[in-house]
Amino acid sequence: MSEKQQNSLPYQELSNLKENQKFQNFERALPIKDFLLQIDDRDYDNEFQYLKQITQTREHDRLFYRDAQIQHLNRYADILPYVHSIVKPQLDIQDKTYYINANYIRDINNWERKYIATQGPLKQSVQDFWHMIWTNNVGVIIMLCKLFDRQRIQCERYWPSDQAIYGPYQIDKISCQESNKEVFESSLIMKSKQKQHQISHYQWCDWPDFGIVKEDSYQVLDWLAGIANEAAQDNKIPVIHCSAGVGRTGTFLAICHIKQLLIKNDAQISIFSIVRRLREQRPFLVQSVQQYEMIYKYTIWLLKNLKYM
Repeated sequence: MSEKQQNSLPYQELSNLKENQKFQNFERALPIKDFLLQIDDRDYDNEFQYLKQITQTREHDRLFYRDAQIQHLNRYADILPYVHSIVKPQLDIQDKTYYINANYIRDINNWERKYIATQGPLKQSVQDFWHMIWTNNVGVIIMLCKLFDRQRIQCERYWPSDQAIYGPYQIDKISCQESNKEVFESSLIMKSKQKQHQISHYQWCDWPDFGIVKEDSYQVLDWLAGIANEAAQDNKIPVIHCSAGVGRTGTFLAICHIKQLLIKNDAQISIFSIVRRLREQRPFLVQSVQQYEMIYKYTIWLLKNLKYM
């Protein structure tokens, strides 16, 4: 459509057309070479503000799972899971209704239920958290926060120093080591009714609340994303959480998707599209423009390491 034709349209139609063009420009996936050529021209703030505009609407608000009876199980009153992707374990034990503030997340190929994004457990939701782990065949837990940060509790300690009982589940810690920079790896055995299940737990303490990590930590980030992706590929769903389960968790999941995408030499990249799709599965994933820009910086770092640059 020519500029003259556009100017002859009614204001609302013209506005809608411009919005659609903006969306298409942001959404368009680019071959690696073109992505790199355009990287210096990106306006991260403009992209992220538009991303929020189209993923934080009244229609999205109507999709929140709201129930006054379980509100005390949400760490933050305004961060609720979506109904359509909420993790709802099928097995109820001792007539107890289980609820967890968590959502299933697809992988880059749109396969469903490949990851779980959730909040850091509260004291009163630890048993429900382990129930989710047991009923979803979870093989890996990636914890992206400290227990206490910014003068407030970030997450309840939900795994034992040695052994603990959470409802019908017994958890034994069989090993613990500092695997990498500020990463503590624990090997856990979960038991219930003569059955048992092994889980690897990784806690990374070097990522501040509401913050980002610098390039000297990208190798650790990449390593943890590889662990999560391998578990997802083996159908041992990885659980990803920080405190609220949206900022660091969403940024990490976007990085998992980028890492999965760039396995192919002919990959085409749209970080905007990746983050938008994540936000349609759990609200507010990737919480700040700084975290959004960090995904781009990690992608450039990964492309360098993959010798695309």
